[in-house]
Amino acid sequence: MIRLLNANFARMFKGKLFWICAAASVLLGLLEIIPNKKGDEYLLIPENYLFNLSGFFLLIIMSVLVGFFVGAEHGGVLRNKIIVGQKRITVYFTDLFTCCVGVLIIHILFVGTLLLTGFLCGGEFRLTAYEIISYELLRLTSLLSMCAFFTALTMLIPKKFVGAIAALMMIFVFFFISNSIPGRMFEIERKVEGGGGISTADIAEKEFLTVLQDTLPFGQHEQMRTCIHRLISIKECELAGKSHDIEVTYPIEIAQKSAIAFALTTAVGVLIFRRKDIK
Repeated sequence: MIRLLNANFARMFKGKLFWICAAASVLLGLLEIIPNKKGDEYLLIPENYLFNLSGFFLLIIMSVLVGFFVGAEHGGVLRNKIIVGQKRITVYFTDLFTCCVGVLIIHILFVGTLLLTGFLCGGEFRLTAYEIISYELLRLTSLLSMCAFFTALTMLIPKKFVGAIAALMMIFVFFFISNSIPGRMFEIERKVEGGGGISTADIAEKEFLTVLQDTLPFGQHEQMRTCIHRLISIKECELAGKSHDIEVTYPIEIAQKSAIAFALTTAVGVLIFRRKDIK
């Protein structure tokens, strides 16, 4: 396994793909701050931009990294690894671990660039380092669960780079689903407010949509964005000596659902990959 990991990391860090994705994450961090620096009269709070549109583009960068890195093994590389005596489960987990490390570095580069740029641009931080790290660890669990999904998807599609395209397309599918859920939830709530009552099927659908939204990456990102903005508002009120009735809860369930999604996706991926005909 160590030999496979060494080969994987050498291929990742010596190739252009990882460094292009790393540069893209740094650029994303810069673009979250620099356009919002509007002059000395405008107070720049860097934390406001941690969970902005970056969540969508981070997933795109990640899908490109994982999809093309794993997809490059199709066309004989996977088959050769198995022929020389490597177990399929070992091959799978080394690829998954390598991709997770790559995603971790991409995430650190983005967050570090954003916060450092915000500081250099004269931004004032409202959250403590502990609070920022806590939310970013939550985001990391969400990203790693998607990394496991993209790895499984790419490993199981035998066409070179087709898995990468499929992973990229799934981001837009998840985005569409997440955007459609609030509308359907509103329709169910309107039934109750209109006095029409709510059926057992509606209750079951509402519970399912809630769990689905809490599991999908964009639903998780929206929860974190809302919570961190509320927390910043509380700190602003406290600094101004104003009272407030803002409530904020730490969405720890994101980590729980992400861990479950990671485990289930990996288990299904391994089971199918062990029985798959490798060409």
